[in-house]
Amino acid sequence: GFTGTCRRNINRAERRGVTLEVVDPYTHVPAFYSILKESYANSRIPLVDISHFYSVFREMEIERIRMVFAKLDNQVIAASCFLTDAERVY
Repeated sequence: GFTGTCRRNINRAERRGVTLEVVDPYTHVPAFYSILKESYANSRIPLVDISHFYSVFREMEIERIRMVFAKLDNQVIAASCFLTDAERVY
């Protein structure tokens, strides 16, 4: 299960109207990368080029990739991508 803090944050986001949308990773790479660029700029960690994501997604089966956008007032406020195999989520 989730920790108390995590559960409170989830409940708070739900009350504020944040929704989650699973999107097609192939067509949403630019929006996903834009969110990553903002996050990486704040942390001052280098970010690989967008072409890296296209290469990885081309090589993987679509069923093994889950891209999720968090939205508030129909605007993307966060993004996450999960890669899976038969036993794990990475």
